[in-house]
Amino acid sequence: MGVIGCFFRDSTKRSARYRHADNGSGEGLLEALQAFAEAHGRPEVGEASLLLWGHSAGGQFNFNFACLEPDRVIGFVVNKGGYYYDRATDRDVREVPAILFLGKSDKIER
Repeated sequence: MGVIGCFFRDSTKRSARYRHADNGSGEGLLEALQAFAEAHGRPEVGEASLLLWGHSAGGQFNFNFACLEPDRVIGFVVNKGGYYYDRATDRDVREVPAILFLGKSDKIER
């Protein structure tokens, strides 16, 4: 078992396009895990199941990554994420355990 922290950032300050895991950030995460596995002689890291936690766009990334790679995700947490209409879900992702936090005063899109 291990803990890995990721920090995604877009080229513009007001953008969070990385939340769309199918536009490259999901593959970036998988490539980073594989590179770590090879660099440190830990091949299991490259194939490890993932438990994801994220805030705002990071939470949206988790949802979208689970849609993209449901077999790699054993669960995910979304803490105050936003819009979730950017990907259709299928049966596989609906079986991934998830917690989505939102508050009584959050905007309707959350």
